Amino acid sequence: MKIARLFASVTAVGLILAAMAGGALAYSGQVAGQVVISGPDFVIACGYDWTLKAHVTEAGTGNPIEGQPVHWAITDQPAGASDTLTDSDTVTDSNGDTHTKISVTAGVYGPRTVTATADDVTTQFQLDCEKDGLPPTSVATSTTTLDSGVNWMWIAAAGAVIAGFGIMGLRFARR
Repeated sequence: MKIARLFASVTAVGLILAAMAGGALAYSGQVAGQVVISGPDFVIACGYDWTLKAHVTEAGTGNPIEGQPVHWAITDQPAGASDTLTDSDTVTDSNGDTHTKISVTAGVYGPRTVTATADDVTTQFQLDCEKDGLPPTSVATSTTTLDSGVNWMWIAAAGAVIAGFGIMGLRFARR
């Protein structure tokens, strides 16, 4: 009888995990799972505007999200810099892309960090502005990624497997 209770508990835990993950997966097409920022991957010249692009994809499927609000912020810059963003809030297009420009203060050298946030996913991009940096004529880009870290499909699968073992155990325990 004690073994039957054990397997009943295992089944319950598995079903709860599967139900929780199923609820999260129901919203996977609406929730940002990854934000990728692209920008210059070389030392830039100060005193120019630089375009930064964010690409936002869904949690679970990895499909681009259209209409996703993205908040941009300069989170670190050298003392004396007064860098600005053209737009601090943008929205993705049908390809999941959006962009803003950063105006980098002339004569203030050093790295700058810009973040892009969609839903609860934030990633950052660093620009390095130096005296001998390149002006905005290059088409080179760099990519920094941040994964959401939660794959709800694996949690649902694990819950189903645990529930299955629990059900099989109940069947054998009652013999």
